[in-house]
Amino acid sequence: MIWWLTFAGCALFAVDDVAVFRGLGGGLLASPGWLPIIIAGFLASRDPRFRRLRLSRVIIAVFSYGILITLITLPFLAADVLGENPIAKSIKVAVSVGVWLLMLVSGAILSRVVPRAVQAGAIAAIATMTLGALLYHLGYQGVDQNELIHSYQNLQQRVRSTRFEASSLGAGLIVCLGLIAMRSTRTMAVVLFPVGLIMIGVVAESRGTNLTIYVSLLVIPFLIWLKSRKADLTANVVLFWASVLAALAVVSSFRLDYFLGSALWSELGLKTEGTSDASRSMWADASLAAVGQHPLGMGYAAYLEWLPKLVENSTRSALDFFPIRDLSEMINQSFAASDATLSPKNLVGIAAVFLGAVGVAMVGILYAATIKNSIHGTMSGESNRLIVGVSLVIVSSTYYTSIFSMDQAFLFGALAWGSDELLKMRDGRELTQAGIGSGGLGGLRKTGVVYNGNE
Repeated sequence: MIWWLTFAGCALFAVDDVAVFRGLGGGLLASPGWLPIIIAGFLASRDPRFRRLRLSRVIIAVFSYGILITLITLPFLAADVLGENPIAKSIKVAVSVGVWLLMLVSGAILSRVVPRAVQAGAIAAIATMTLGALLYHLGYQGVDQNELIHSYQNLQQRVRSTRFEASSLGAGLIVCLGLIAMRSTRTMAVVLFPVGLIMIGVVAESRGTNLTIYVSLLVIPFLIWLKSRKADLTANVVLFWASVLAALAVVSSFRLDYFLGSALWSELGLKTEGTSDASRSMWADASLAAVGQHPLGMGYAAYLEWLPKLVENSTRSALDFFPIRDLSEMINQSFAASDATLSPKNLVGIAAVFLGAVGVAMVGILYAATIKNSIHGTMSGESNRLIVGVSLVIVSSTYYTSIFSMDQAFLFGALAWGSDELLKMRDGRELTQAGIGSGGLGGLRKTGVVYNGNE
């Protein structure tokens, strides 16, 4: 049962805007892959050994902090903000954040308990998204315009296949490719994964996706060095460089306005007319302002009232970098009557708005843990783990993520955390033998499957 639930959840990563589900439960249900995965993670976690995951305690602390800030800020809000009741809105956001955090735990457990189910589901998701994109390029737009799997029209008129938009398609393909490749121990995988990234760049019409691919490919020389030299870096050295790269990702996510509005971006041939660069730049600037003015965070409701003013200020300051037509999306956002698109475009910005400096620090720790364990995984023989980790950090810190990006949360959990017991479980020890479907992991000791060195 756990195997099939995990497979179904990963396969459903192919969609994130299912119209009928969005009508029932908003953006959370529009990305339905989390539901079977959460159930599978719960079933797998019933074994007492899994309760020692430090990640669980971290999640409880982060979630509790968000609830505390929300309770503090609620009394200062009007009864109706942007057409939303603040109490009802805070509950919706808190549930979505809670699910995102639970996906970290599920990723940490299921990627090691049933890794082949994760790979099979991710293959199904990639096949679905790629088929839809290829049909679009061949002139058939039935998938892109299908009203069952899309609740919004394709206003950008770029290929989006079964996902919400072009950026979401590129990010989803990169994440699912990472889920397939992260546990590979074959040297050929070092070649095949970059080839897969390049193919994603061809299929997806997203400059953010292409930038992620370019930067990720720069990791290959270091990855090859780790493999060929059998490098044995000390834990302190790995932690230092992981922390440096994580800090760089956090700082870069706040200063996208300087980069995307610079002459260098134009000289690289990546700057085009449109609102994409401007909106991401302004959200980065507004997120930084949010940390400065609300260092404890805005919680899960107050952002409705406080954030639009920061967006307006950031947009005004951008007139020297972007033409007015490129700022139209952010200008409309400043005076919007709803919160439909009121959210930063990267994980650092989202954490900054909701949780302030604490949220930014926690994202930095998540990035550092991802890179650190990816380096260790690469040194232990899982060839692609480092480049997968780097690509995920770039995607989430620059051009696309949201509190509904459950596929990213799952991959973060798979890369960043796992107890010593989990880390000792290899592909050949998949816990799919008798008892796992109905009795959790307790049946292992009865079936003779090696677990933590004991039968």
